[in-house]
Amino acid sequence: MEKKPSLIYVLQNSCCPQCGRQSIFQNFLKIKEKCSCGLKLSNHEIGDGPSFFSMFFLNIFIIFSAILVEIKYSPPLWVHIILWGPLIIFLSVFLIRYLKILFLFLNFKYRSK
Repeated sequence: MEKKPSLIYVLQNSCCPQCGRQSIFQNFLKIKEKCSCGLKLSNHEIGDGPSFFSMFFLNIFIIFSAILVEIKYSPPLWVHIILWGPLIIFLSVFLIRYLKILFLFLNFKYRSK
């Protein structure tokens, strides 16, 4: 029996939770239908969980950071727009990718038959 990859290995390499060899993504955020090892990734429904948790934790981080910057430096409004706008977009996409991997791994580990 082949040893299954760990969560950290799967997160670092964006690989299949069963074989650990191939990327699970078709493009940056779209998960493949099936891995080459035969695991049907489309059967593991992850839903809106990654988006919800990404926005939830990111909003907490951004709000506290914006308040801290405002209190400490008091920059004009345009600085906040230039600073936080691109940061929110970049971090949300980055977090959604890794949260999709996490949810898929947990779904595979605890719900597979």
